Formats: sequence, structure tokens, C-alpha cells
Amino acid sequence: VKCLARALTSYTLMVQYGYVPQLRIGVAKGESGQLEAHAWVENQGLVVIGQLPDLTRFKTLPSLGKH
Repeated sequence: VKCLARALTSYTLMVQYGYVPQLRIGVAKGESGQLEAHAWVENQGLVVIGQLPDLTRFKTLPSLGKH
């Protein structure tokens, strides 16, 4: 399962259960210059799905969800 599908599913389920998550989508330049993207979900400032060891290298697009 790709990270975007996993993040969207998690985001939707969390909203249905009353949480206020944020769907994050980030982009970064790979080692050979190619564009890389990753999606994850945060709740109350913590990554709940999609954690990567180098997550901070991704520049996040404007978030979706309530702030």
C-alpha cells in the first residue's frame, strides 16, 4: 500500500472517530535529483502514521485538516 492511500485512509477513520488529524504531504529532492513525495498523518503534533527516519527532509505542502 502506498503512503498516500494509507494516510488518506487513516485520516478519514480518525475524523470519523472524532479526532482532529492533519494530513501532511511533503516533497524532497532525492539523492540523484529526482522528486520524492511522502504522505503522513499527524495528531496533536505527533506523527501517527507514515513516520520515516528522515521525515524532516520533506518540505510540507499546506496541510489539510483543522488546525
